[in-house]
Amino acid sequence: MDKKPDKWTTFLRGLHLTVEAQRIFEIARRLREGESVNSLVAKGSRPGLAGNGTIKKVKRLLEAGELAPLLDYFGQHPFPDPHIAGLEGFLKGQLANEFESALSELSVERLVNDEKHPEFWPVSVALRSSELPVAQWLWAHLEGHRLSDLFHSWIDTTSRLLWLRKEAAVRLLEQAETATKLALVSDSAKSGSGIRLRILLRILDWATDQVEGSSAGPVEMDTASGSRWPYHEAALVWHGPEVAVGTKVEMELAQGALGQLAIIWASDESIRQILTASQNADYALRELLESIEHFDPTSLEKGKCIGCAEVTCD
Repeated sequence: MDKKPDKWTTFLRGLHLTVEAQRIFEIARRLREGESVNSLVAKGSRPGLAGNGTIKKVKRLLEAGELAPLLDYFGQHPFPDPHIAGLEGFLKGQLANEFESALSELSVERLVNDEKHPEFWPVSVALRSSELPVAQWLWAHLEGHRLSDLFHSWIDTTSRLLWLRKEAAVRLLEQAETATKLALVSDSAKSGSGIRLRILLRILDWATDQVEGSSAGPVEMDTASGSRWPYHEAALVWHGPEVAVGTKVEMELAQGALGQLAIIWASDESIRQILTASQNADYALRELLESIEHFDPTSLEKGKCIGCAEVTCD
């Protein structure tokens, strides 16, 4: 029988006990060490471990030897400190999930549109729990640990990737506006000519495919009109939604200008730098997640944090 809570819950329910396994083990341990039933029952302002009936039942089961499996197991495998267990759960659950999703949260659109951090959007923005006390406690416990080094390595490599993506996106947007003589307009704009932000993704993706050799197809943009664009005479479409809207003449000019710009960007050194940075960030993330998967929670017991005093983890 293993230590999974549902296993021990089933075991105790078979003995008509509904109190959690950790408390039953503590009651049985203290009874076996000679403490009386009355000393474990709440009395006045003194907290107790359980009600009088439950403690008497544990005493009977203990004397009958029916709690032996639980006592034997947890005698060899003590219950983890709740603070340490909480840090481990946070690391392997919420934080690990955030590591995997962080990069997708920092899209090109958000990098370009960000007003709070016009120069750079830090990785920590995507780690929603990074400012939580439990996150700060975790890294305090892991100071000097390899996992902490891997975490900072991932932050460094991912930060470089975001820097490169941001620089490329901003430069490409400026070039697109200059080449088309159209300004950036939001997707919800009902009037006025302009280019959509998604043109950045289309050009960067197409140029990246060229460098990787995964696409030999030409730039496929077409001018279109109709009820999809009731506020514009025409639109420029590239694989789905429009990338620009305006007059028919403007869209024809934009089609040639943006197609030429995509070809230029396929030879831009930024694309190769982004690919290299992406590979480095992916490798750092794989190392980090693998380290978390095989993490030994006893490493947490060697460290301390200000939360230890609050939850009495010492």
